[in-house]
Amino acid sequence: MKKRIDLWIALLLFAGNLFIIAPFLLTDFSDQPWNNGYIYMAISRMFRDGKWGWNPLQYGGAPFRYLYPPVFHVLTSLLPFDSIGRAFHLVTGIGYALIPVAIYILARQIFESRLQALFAAVAYSVFPSPTYVMETWRTLAKPYAYAPWGFVALIGYDEAAHAFAFPFALLSIAAAFRKRWVLAALLATVVFLTNWPALIGLLVVLAGLSISRRCPEPVIRIGAIAYGLSAFWMTPGYFVSSSLLNRIVLRHTLTAQPFSITTWLIFAAAACLLALAWWRRSLLIAWVTLTGVVIISFTLVGNYLLPSPHRYMLEFNAGCVLLVAALITRYRAAAILICVALSSNFIVHAWKV
Repeated sequence: MKKRIDLWIALLLFAGNLFIIAPFLLTDFSDQPWNNGYIYMAISRMFRDGKWGWNPLQYGGAPFRYLYPPVFHVLTSLLPFDSIGRAFHLVTGIGYALIPVAIYILARQIFESRLQALFAAVAYSVFPSPTYVMETWRTLAKPYAYAPWGFVALIGYDEAAHAFAFPFALLSIAAAFRKRWVLAALLATVVFLTNWPALIGLLVVLAGLSISRRCPEPVIRIGAIAYGLSAFWMTPGYFVSSSLLNRIVLRHTLTAQPFSITTWLIFAAAACLLALAWWRRSLLIAWVTLTGVVIISFTLVGNYLLPSPHRYMLEFNAGCVLLVAALITRYRAAAILICVALSSNFIVHAWKV
């Protein structure tokens, strides 16, 4: 009976998020040819129509098979649509709608309360990001009525492959939290073969798990097994070729700022929080700290602690809603009212953007 309730909740979360982005699901080619979506659609078309060989137009002509994690693009190319645009938006939308479901499953492993798990999933779906207190992110979210960052990243910037890989990353964390190491490694393999930022974000959160468990060995095994299973595609040559992106493009267009006093203050605060996570054996404190230091140092100073640090907002926001859910045990009625109010407000504005 309890499993049936969880199944119904998962289905409602999935359906609700599909409803929120219904216009996106029905889109063919958007009116924003400069956006990431057109790049992803072009890659998927190459998987469908090309020979998976040399591509002279991307990253200095590196071999095609070395640069593109295949899962998202293969799935898009396999859908029986004449338009690659419709297939792209459908696959992306399904991945987006699965994220709250995966958060619910993860939260059910962490918390005993079904209400806390549901709060975390709904909060990710409809709550504004805490980073909106910083002007940079608030300005980006303003045209979208301060919607959750996952929605802004999808609708505004076509964060497609990352959104599709993120549910598998969350499920891998849930399996690792319950010490189901083989399942965690298999799910991590899917992430490895789907998207670079999701891969790095997963490793960061798994590092947080190793801090909270005071034992890095199982997490290292997950990474090693996942890489071994994906090594047929992600060969050493893959990583060498991928570095072309940094040498040819990123170091000239996205200039990182040197460390400053602010950076070191952020590091000092993060070290204190990680010590607290170690002492309290708290995955969530470690998760929010590790992802937060990447986001905050980038926003306030311009440091690049990881490649394209702004891409890890999805991981940071998921950690934040889980941490907030951990604090609502004594305020359940207030949590329900907040969820209802914000959900109503967001759904009213979602289709307008």
